[in-house]
Amino acid sequence: MATTSFPYATLCVQGIKDGVTSEALEAQFEHYGRVRNCNITQNKNMKGVPDTRIALVEFARRDDARKAMQELNGRNVQGKCVMIRFARSSAGMRPAAAPAVRRGVP
Repeated sequence: MATTSFPYATLCVQGIKDGVTSEALEAQFEHYGRVRNCNITQNKNMKGVPDTRIALVEFARRDDARKAMQELNGRNVQGKCVMIRFARSSAGMRPAAAPAVRRGVP
């Protein structure tokens, strides 16, 4: 039976420089542990702005993801300073529906 690292072994890396490949990014993050998946995509909120891509880096172990985040957040990754946080959901998985908003008097 396969184990899944969801939800806390996937990092969201913001500010990826244009031209960086997922292979190069994965090689840098593998210094901290086994990377299961690495995907780079455009930042939907920053279309047309250079060097603002986002990467989802999924580690096999949560502790390795935490170590990578602590070491690399706010530092240069592939030639650009990036911001790293835990992703809200694992790569390839849809986040759970948001709770209903309550309106009116509590």
